[in-house]
Amino acid sequence: MTGQLYEKFRQILETDEQLGHYQPTFNADGMLTIRPATFPPGFREHLERILSSAESYLKHAEEMRQEKSDRASSAREQAIQAAAGILGVPIE
Repeated sequence: MTGQLYEKFRQILETDEQLGHYQPTFNADGMLTIRPATFPPGFREHLERILSSAESYLKHAEEMRQEKSDRASSAREQAIQAAAGILGVPIE
């Protein structure tokens, strides 16, 4: 688990009505530990949903950053092409 994923997971967990009182810790080796040691029925499944939500959020955020970067690159390229056309300068 990455630190970024842990932080998003922790944010979601804090607001979760069923699991918000559990205390997660993230070890240097990437291991997630949750206390207390006893859990109610359905805990694992609910925890997996929260982790999946955190992963999905981060994946979507990265896709949006990449899309924004691609649009900016495309806009720059179009501006260069337009300027070159106006000035009659070839682009290599």
